[in-house]
Amino acid sequence: MKILDRTGDQYKIIKHERDYAENLCIVGVEPYEKCGFRCFYCITDSQGKTRPIEPDLASFQKRFLAELADFESDRYLFGVSLATDSYNDIEEEWGYTRWVIEELTRRNRRYSITTKSPLVTRDIDLFQQMAPDRYKVIISFTASTTELANAVEPQAPSPESRMEALHTLHNAGVNACVLMAPWIPGITDTDRLLSLFPKGIAVFFQPVELGDDFEEVLDQQRPHFSASLFMGKEWTQNEINRAYIRECNTVGKKYWKDFNMEWRHPITLETHADRSGYLKKMRPGRYDPDQWVSEHPVIPARERR
Repeated sequence: MKILDRTGDQYKIIKHERDYAENLCIVGVEPYEKCGFRCFYCITDSQGKTRPIEPDLASFQKRFLAELADFESDRYLFGVSLATDSYNDIEEEWGYTRWVIEELTRRNRRYSITTKSPLVTRDIDLFQQMAPDRYKVIISFTASTTELANAVEPQAPSPESRMEALHTLHNAGVNACVLMAPWIPGITDTDRLLSLFPKGIAVFFQPVELGDDFEEVLDQQRPHFSASLFMGKEWTQNEINRAYIRECNTVGKKYWKDFNMEWRHPITLETHADRSGYLKKMRPGRYDPDQWVSEHPVIPARERR
C-alpha cells in the first residue's frame, strides 16, 4: 500500500474542531483516509478505498500522542473517525481504531464512536473500562433490512448484523446508542427499527441533507446519489423536512416513552451552514409540518441567484 508522506493541517490525525457549547468542543480523530463502505448519501467527501493516514503504526502512534497533547481540557470530546467509519473494512487488519480507544481510555478522555460495523463488539473490553457518561458507542441505521439498505449503502455491513451487534453491546452494559441519520423518506422504516431496538437506549434522528445548497446533483462527491434515483421521485429539502416532522409527530410519539429520543431539527440553510441543528431538538407534536416548512422554506441555490 503506497501512501505519500504528507504534512500540513489537512493531514493531521486530530482535526475538525468545532465548538458546540462552553463545555463541549468536538474534535475528530481520523486514523484512516477514505471509507470503503461508500454510502451513497455521504456528505464528507470520504468515499473511496480505505487506507491508514499513516502506514507505519509506530509513526501513527507518535503523531497521535504529539497532537493529543494540545487537547488537554476535558471540554474536548473526541469523535473517532468523524469523516469515515470507525470500524471500516480494514480496521480488523490494521487496528488503528482500537489503539486510539486504548489511549483515550487510559487517559479517561471523553470520546464517541459511530459505526455500521459489527466489528465494534471486538472492543467491548475497552468500553467496559470507562464510566458510561465518558463515552458513546453509536450504531448507525438507515433501514432495518438489507433489501432497503442496499438502495443507499450496498457496501456497508447489513442492518441485521448491526442489530445483533447493538444487542450484544447493550447486554454487555456498554453505553450503546443509535443514530438514524440520515433519516430517508421511503427508505428508513422508523416504526420497525424502533420495535427492534433495546428499550431505554438513546436514539438520535436527523433527516437526509440534499447537496449543493439543496440542489441534488450527480457530482464527484456523491456520484451515485440523487433524490430522484433512490426515492423514485425528485424530492426537495422542503418535502423531506415535512415528511420528517410528520414521522416525529406520529412514530416518535408512539415510542416516546420507550427511548431517550432526540429528533434534531430539520435541515435549513442556516443549520446547513453552521451545523447548529446538532443542538436543536424537537418533540412530537411541537411543529405542524406544513406550517414549519412555510415558515422555514429552503430555497435551492438556483432560485436564489
